[in-house]
Order: sequence, then structure tokens, then C-alpha cells
Amino acid sequence: MPKATSIPGAPPRNVTVEATSPTTINVSWLPPPVERSNGAIVYYKVFFVEVGRSDSEATVTTLNSTSIVLDELKRWTEYKIWVLAGTSVGDGPRSYPYTVRTHEDGEGSKNSMPESHKT
Repeated sequence: MPKATSIPGAPPRNVTVEATSPTTINVSWLPPPVERSNGAIVYYKVFFVEVGRSDSEATVTTLNSTSIVLDELKRWTEYKIWVLAGTSVGDGPRSYPYTVRTHEDGEGSKNSMPESHKT
């Protein structure tokens, strides 16, 4: 008998955030482990908010792919970014929040370390 679908039991893995210009950040990730997906992953949600603002003020984008370019961002501004996966039943747990600063002048910058390691 097939296992019933429920929300994912784990967040997306290997989240990477990279500022690519003064106004854009690339975000990519891998799906949750298959054994923790609890059904087919049918969407992802990417949340981003300026550091210092409340998580409730985050902009949310829902998509079906495992990468996105966040654009029209503020120059030389730190953003907090997190991702979650969802099944037909609902949202799974969110990833750790990652922080990255947009460029001041177009130089490269990569930060794929979580803001904090919660255990």
C-alpha cells in the first residue's frame, strides 16, 4: 500500500546564496532527501527580507524549480534568505536562514553559510 502524502519532514538541502550584482542574488538548492519528502514535492517557497526587518515582512516567491534570481534589490544591502519545500498537503520546514549582501559596485560575493547553526 502506498504511503500517504504529508508535508515534507526536512527542508531543502545545500542552499547556496550568491550576490551577482548590486541588485541581484542567485539562490539555488536541492530537494529534501527522498526519504523525508513524504510525497511528491510540488513547489518551493523562497523568502527574503532585509537584515534587521521582521521575518513577517519577507517577500515570498513560490516556484517549481530549484533556483531563482532575486532582482530589483537594494544596492549594498544585507538580505536574509530561506527556502522551504511543499507537497500537495502543505509547507515543510524552512531551511536555515542565509545572509548575503548585494554588491556595491558589481564585484563578486558568495556567502552560503547559515546565519546561525541551530541544533
